[in-house]
Amino acid sequence: MGNTNTLIGITREETLQGKKWVPYSNDVYLYYYFADVQSLVNWGNDGEELRNYRSANGKLMSRVQNIGFYFKGGLSWSVSLQRSQLNKVKLIGRIPFRILPKGSIFGVAAQGVIVESEKAWALLAICCSKLIFAISRLVTPDKMTGTASTASLPIVPLDLSNPKIKKLDSLAHEAHDLFREWTTGEEASTLFIKPWILQTLHGFNPNEFPLTKHPLAAQFEWSNWPTVQKIRSITGSAETPLKHLAELCMKRQFMLNKRIAEIQKEIDEEVYRVYGITDEDKVLIEHELSLQ
Repeated sequence: MGNTNTLIGITREETLQGKKWVPYSNDVYLYYYFADVQSLVNWGNDGEELRNYRSANGKLMSRVQNIGFYFKGGLSWSVSLQRSQLNKVKLIGRIPFRILPKGSIFGVAAQGVIVESEKAWALLAICCSKLIFAISRLVTPDKMTGTASTASLPIVPLDLSNPKIKKLDSLAHEAHDLFREWTTGEEASTLFIKPWILQTLHGFNPNEFPLTKHPLAAQFEWSNWPTVQKIRSITGSAETPLKHLAELCMKRQFMLNKRIAEIQKEIDEEVYRVYGITDEDKVLIEHELSLQ
C-alpha cells in the first residue's frame, strides 16, 4: 500500500490532522466471523466533503447518518446482496456477520452493530447461528435483514458468567482468529505477512507481523488455539518439492475448514440450548432450513 497508509486515519481526531482516508467496511461479500477491511472512504476533516456534497445548483445531495457510531467496534453484516449471493446465504443457513474493527466506518451495503467489546464475541456467535437465520427468514423471507428487521431479532442476555454464553464467546473468537491468520497469506490483505507457501516452508515465527503498515494491522495479534498450532506444525523444508509444498498448503486449508465446520456445529447446538429449543423444534427448524 506504500505511502498511502500514512494518510489513513482510524479516529475522528486523525481525520482533522490530515489523514483523510478511513477504513470502510461496506462490502457485500459473504464474510463470516472475520473480514479484512481493504476499502477506504474519504472522511477528511470529519467527513467535510461528503457531508457537504452539493449539486451544481447548491442543493445538498448527501445524507450521512449515524456519525456518532463511526470508529467504534462491533459487528457488521452484508445487507445489499445480489440474488446469487442471497441464494448462497440460504444454502449456508447463516447471516454473514463478522467483527467490525474499531477505527473503521460502516456503510449501507454492509451495516454495523455497535456493542461493547467484551460482548461482541458471544453476540457474533448467536448472530451466525442457524437459529437466528431461521428467525430472520420469518421477518424478511425474500431478502437479507436490514437495520430495523435485524434490530427486532431476539438476543438473549450476553452474560459471560453463564457457561453457555462463555462457550459461544470462545467459539466465535476462535473462528475469527482462524480466518484472520489465514488472511496473512493473501498478498492483497492488510494483514499480509508472506504467502502461504512460504509460511509452510519457513514455519511459524511469532516475531513476524503484517508488512503493510496499515493502521488496522497494528491491532493484529497471534492466537494460540490448538487448531492454529496444528496448522502451523504442517511445514516443509528447503528440500521439499514445490508441488509437495502446495499440497501441504492445501492440507493446512483443509484443517482450517474442518475446524470451522466443527465450530459452526458447536455454535448451533449451544444456541439451541441457550434459547431453550427442544429437540422436536430443532428438527422442525432444520427441516425448514433445508427447504430454503
